[in-house]
Amino acid sequence: MTDGRKPDRIGVDRSEGFGERLLGVLLDRPHEMPPDLIAPLVAEEVARVGGRDVSILLQDYEQVLLVPLPGRRLRVGGPESVEDSPAGEAFLSRRTVEVPLGGSVRMYLPLLDGSDQIGVVAVTLDRVDDDDRRLLRRLAGLVADMIVTKDAYTDQFFQARRSAPMSVAAEIQWSLLPPLSMTVPQVEVAGILEPAYDVAGDSFGYALNGDILHVAMLDATGPHRSVPGVRVHGQGHQRAVRPRSLRHRADGPTTLPVGFGGEEQLIEWTNRVLRDRTEVRAVVRALSHALKHERGGATSDDATIFLVEWRGGGADHLAALDRLRRCGPFRALRQVTRMPM
Repeated sequence: MTDGRKPDRIGVDRSEGFGERLLGVLLDRPHEMPPDLIAPLVAEEVARVGGRDVSILLQDYEQVLLVPLPGRRLRVGGPESVEDSPAGEAFLSRRTVEVPLGGSVRMYLPLLDGSDQIGVVAVTLDRVDDDDRRLLRRLAGLVADMIVTKDAYTDQFFQARRSAPMSVAAEIQWSLLPPLSMTVPQVEVAGILEPAYDVAGDSFGYALNGDILHVAMLDATGPHRSVPGVRVHGQGHQRAVRPRSLRHRADGPTTLPVGFGGEEQLIEWTNRVLRDRTEVRAVVRALSHALKHERGGATSDDATIFLVEWRGGGADHLAALDRLRRCGPFRALRQVTRMPM
């Protein structure tokens, strides 16, 4: 206001609705909450929308299974396959999967920390409407954030994800890696390391700074070893990007993964995977598992795959609130409550 008066706020409804109260508990309480109380809090919140039999499934380090997180008031069953289960489909596709279950519905919602998938939350309801879907999807997002935040304070989540003994070096390496995937409008990236429970020297890193993506693939054993190349997909073509170490460009030539039998077979495997899945994270995972299978189920050295799909464009629309400002306070509030997930 140019005349010094305060903006007119008459008619703006600032009361707390049911959905805000539900999600607000997950925002207000966890600041001082110990990690082992996350599970009962989530179960309590889900029960308030009529949900039961809550399971939190985290991906294991080999990206083969979704393993149940133990916890009070959680339903703890056996691990579920990432490859061929409703939980795995929700995990790979980053979409909610609903399965009819004897008069009720079992919902599997991806746990997304930003755009990185850490697992799935499953819940059963007698019936599901769009309000349930919206609230549960947002609740799953908060659960993912809590797990990632509290992971720094506990071994609980690490132990749940580990299906084999892990070397100290591997534990340190996993703690230093960036999220295994990132999806924003401009670019999607995904990486994977084998072996998951030991270290032979390879690693990767990335950083998105404005409209520039910095990528590094490293071999800690030194530049006398051949360092794998980075394959960048974008606008329907591919090009190899020379890897760069922390201090200097690697001297050795880029090489193809051992086990695929040359570039033609690598392209054949990639095309085979793309017939079933196009999500970058799913493609990387499938290629890594195919490589491990071709090598007899074991890796004698690190096998690192890092995939980049550059789309270009911008993401400014995600920060724009013009739609709400233009339509006025009452209409804006109605539209917010009806916005799709």
